[in-house]
Amino acid sequence: MRLACGFLALTACWSDASPSAPPPIIVPVQLPHPHVAPRGPFVELAGKWSGHGFQYNNNSDWDIELTIDPTGADVGEPVGTVEYPGLDCGGILLRRPEHGDGTLVVQEKITHGVTNCIDGGTFQLPPRATARSFAWKWFSREGEEQAQGTVHQ
Repeated sequence: MRLACGFLALTACWSDASPSAPPPIIVPVQLPHPHVAPRGPFVELAGKWSGHGFQYNNNSDWDIELTIDPTGADVGEPVGTVEYPGLDCGGILLRRPEHGDGTLVVQEKITHGVTNCIDGGTFQLPPRATARSFAWKWFSREGEEQAQGTVHQ
């Protein structure tokens, strides 16, 4: 009998009749599926691209290779590489803020062959390729358009 009374007293403490705080609201968190690749602004241009560029001031043309990483680096972080095989120079591409029209912007940081190439210029890239190719433009640090070209996969 004594056990039954103790049980009844305990259940009275936990009954719905006593005033208590409302139960917490639980919002489920949806984690990305482990097989889904991250989507960043560069995902449509992911991969290795090769082609030609033309520089206005000296009427020269050269080969170019761009490698774009789709993982969506933060602004200021590396998002790919650039190589100029015929000029023996190349380096990394750093993400810059996109333009309002969706144009992607990356800045070159020449890391090898620094005396053979101009450092610090920016590429403007379209947000997606058409028929496995895209056209790009290159701007000096001062913002002057100085080169353009096309690359393909």
